[in-house]
Amino acid sequence: MEQSNNCPHLNFKAQVDVGRISKVDGGPIEAYQADIKIQCADCNMDFEFVGMPAGNSFEKPMTSMDFIEARLPIRPFTNSVASNAHFQARIPDTAPKTEVS
Repeated sequence: MEQSNNCPHLNFKAQVDVGRISKVDGGPIEAYQADIKIQCADCNMDFEFVGMPAGNSFEKPMTSMDFIEARLPIRPFTNSVASNAHFQARIPDTAPKTEVS
């Protein structure tokens, strides 16, 4: 990744907006979404989210078309593991990807 300025990007600021999703205006809340942007606090350079597809989904994390806003579905804490949860680990960088369900 090439930097377009000489800033070492040592300090960051984040903006988080939480949306309440309903199927109709004024209807019951069906879902929540957190929209997150991160910038360098010193030079205001936007940071891109890596590894997520662009688009919008209330079921899986995605980014804006320019990759500078993460769109994350969220919910109140349920103290349980989601049925579609899985864990991936890759240590060190040269090791093959391991999936655990």
